Amino acid sequence: MPIVSRPVVGLPPHVLDQNEVLDHLTRRLRGNPKTAAIRRVLENTTVRSRRAVIPLDEIVAHTGLNKRNRLHLEHAVGLAASTALDALDAANCTANDIDALVVANCTGHALPGVDAHLVNTLGLRPTVRRTPIAQMGCAGGAYALARAAQDLAAHPDATHVLVVAVELPSLSYQADDLTISSLVSGALFGDACAATVVSADDTRSGLRLGAAWEYLLPASLDDMVYRVDEAGFHFDTLPSVTDCIVKTVPHLATWLRTNSADPQWAPQFLVSHTGGPKIMDALRDGLGCSEELFAFSRASLRELGNTASVAVLDVLARTWHQASTHPAATGLLVGFGPGVTTVAIRASWN
Repeated sequence: MPIVSRPVVGLPPHVLDQNEVLDHLTRRLRGNPKTAAIRRVLENTTVRSRRAVIPLDEIVAHTGLNKRNRLHLEHAVGLAASTALDALDAANCTANDIDALVVANCTGHALPGVDAHLVNTLGLRPTVRRTPIAQMGCAGGAYALARAAQDLAAHPDATHVLVVAVELPSLSYQADDLTISSLVSGALFGDACAATVVSADDTRSGLRLGAAWEYLLPASLDDMVYRVDEAGFHFDTLPSVTDCIVKTVPHLATWLRTNSADPQWAPQFLVSHTGGPKIMDALRDGLGCSEELFAFSRASLRELGNTASVAVLDVLARTWHQASTHPAATGLLVGFGPGVTTVAIRASWN
């Protein structure tokens, strides 16, 4: 089974204090009688700070899709390259060791994509297999790990897959979009990058990936979407997304039971996408998990916001010490994204 090295998390330099962000967002409401209630909704995200590639005063300035998309490619490639190099070092690998590259990035558009730029910037072999993931949203991190494992299984001569997730949602902020969904997005999402190496060498220490499961909830295509207009990207997440997770979790629980020798199996550690407090509550209640298993996910959300595809890799890095304190533990890695899509992977420490 494939082994995941400890992820390296790369953070951009600008720290966004949540109180300053909320002050800006509520000022944009311009005397709306529901301003106080809306602010309470935004505070309920539990986010305290986030990172961004540009400072807040530049984020809130309207610069148009063209400039923002150019900034996205520039910063995404730069942050991804430096993080990936650190991940290669951490895994005791060189660029020449990498047989395949999987890149998750949904917050910008580029052709060639971030993956092609990384091949050149990192000095990967020109024959490296590339899998760019652009439309899985917050499920992209889990999906990237599943695709890396699948690549190794399909190519017995392959040894290492480099996985990179980089998201810069700050560059999609729309100051003139005062819908509740846009305001929540402005209070929730943060910029970040993470990278790891997935290896076929099962003598390595790390996270051993087991069976993977993907599920697309029927009739949920409109619950989590990107809208694009002349100003740029607008990310809309409806309140019904929580209901989508509630509907999905029983199917996840069934898969876990039917793929376990113990029908009462429950995860001893959980690498959960951060999503938002209600998303994590729905997963906790649906699986009957202890709240303690969500400590690292809630800390990630509090300190970095929802970092989309990066989130599960950040949570995995935070969970890593359990490899030594609970080496025999078995667990679950799970992410949610548009569709509404769920990607889950059974895992254990190696």
